[in-house]
Amino acid sequence: MNNHTILINLLFVPNILFAYVPQLQPKLIIEGSMIYIIDIYNDNIKIETSNSWPQDSREKDNGLAVYLNNKWLTISEADRALSMKWLKANSQKYRLSIQKGNLYLDGNLIDLNGVTTTQIWQAIPWKNGLLCHGRTYRKGLGQSIHNLGDLLTIPAEDIEPCCILWVNPKTKRGVSRYLYGKNPKNLIVFPIPSQTKSSR
Repeated sequence: MNNHTILINLLFVPNILFAYVPQLQPKLIIEGSMIYIIDIYNDNIKIETSNSWPQDSREKDNGLAVYLNNKWLTISEADRALSMKWLKANSQKYRLSIQKGNLYLDGNLIDLNGVTTTQIWQAIPWKNGLLCHGRTYRKGLGQSIHNLGDLLTIPAEDIEPCCILWVNPKTKRGVSRYLYGKNPKNLIVFPIPSQTKSSR
């Protein structure tokens, strides 16, 4: 019996599981009334939502739970502290500026496809670009408000929106997606990336 035959036999021995478990890739998470799980694919923002805990969970006091890789994972206070440290160490906010509602990166105008930027709270390197947490509005929103009645027809997404922005430094283009309204919440990075590449 050669080595290949032995290996094949082992793979099919009952009660022995040889399964490839993919490494969990870092995700960006925002905790609110729902859990927002954010990532970037092909220069587009992907947002998944989840309740904070399954109703029958007995571990509600142990941390924040997120549903990743088809299972519930717990983000502990230690994980939060590591996330805050990583966000601070890797902040790229200093590279951004806002002038008359336009977003600039390293002095270059970013095309956000008709979006006005008013605030950027956080900006970090993410998948060869910059992922930002800020406030953006549709351009021309103010021009559509002429009286008090017009305020009643404004979509919720236009009232103090908190958004995720993705900026591609090479193309100088970006996109913005609405998440929630009112007060901004901190990003959580989980797990912490093992290595950060420059987004310049």
